Amino acid sequence: MGKRTARDDGDDDDAEARQAQCRGTMKALNAQFAQWVAERAVASPFVSWAKGCEDYLKHLNGIKVRRVSPSVSLEMRCAVKHAHG
Repeated sequence: MGKRTARDDGDDDDAEARQAQCRGTMKALNAQFAQWVAERAVASPFVSWAKGCEDYLKHLNGIKVRRVSPSVSLEMRCAVKHAHG
C-alpha cells in the first residue's frame, strides 16, 4: 500500500468527471428514448421498433466506452462495441 501521489488524485478526479458526464449523457439518452417510445406507441403501435432500439443500444455502448477512458483507441472502442453487440 503505497502513498497516493498528486497524479493519482488527478486521475481519480478525471475518472469522476467522466463518470458524471456519462451519467448526464445517460439521463439525456434515456429521456429521449422514453419520448421516442411514447410517440411510437401512439403513431406506430403495430410496427416493429427494432431499429430504434438498436440505435439506443448503439448509443448506450458508446457511453460505456467513453466512461472507461477518453483516450481509448478507436480499435479498442470497436472491439468493445462488437463484444457487446
